[in-house]
Amino acid sequence: ERISRDLHDGLGQTLAALKLNIDGLKNDYELEEEIYNKLEGLLESSVKQLREICYETLPNVLSELGLIKALEELKNRNKTNHLKIDLIVGEDIPELEKPLQIAIYRITQEFINNTIKHGEATAIKIIIEWVNNKLKLNLWDNGKGFQIKDLTIYKGQGLKNIESRVKSLDGEVKFSSK
Repeated sequence: ERISRDLHDGLGQTLAALKLNIDGLKNDYELEEEIYNKLEGLLESSVKQLREICYETLPNVLSELGLIKALEELKNRNKTNHLKIDLIVGEDIPELEKPLQIAIYRITQEFINNTIKHGEATAIKIIIEWVNNKLKLNLWDNGKGFQIKDLTIYKGQGLKNIESRVKSLDGEVKFSSK
């Protein structure tokens, strides 16, 4: 959370000042259009990357409203006329520590992104529940699937991210595909 704030407040302000200075150069020195456009493009790309890093580090909705509301917002942001997303929340889920909330949110986000990018699915189901004193997150889609035997050879970055987040919390991950 602190890193996200520091990036936004520190680097964000520096990039904003840089933009003002580049605009001033264009006006004061009749900067060549091609050079100005290149500088402006690099600056816009930097600002966009900074926003993405800040958002990825700790989404505001997660810190302000908690995990379940953040998952609802994620669901609503990604559902379309062609992709139905259901979020099913079990009863009696205790207050979770912030690192676990972030991990659950990121895992779910990665799953949705992978489904959209690769799965050709029309439905996603997110089930989060408390079972036998453990948090259970079940993520399902009706997409085209993949070969489990190829998983160890071709495991993409998204699946590696999911696996490493789960393992960092001493959790267990199981992939299945039909």
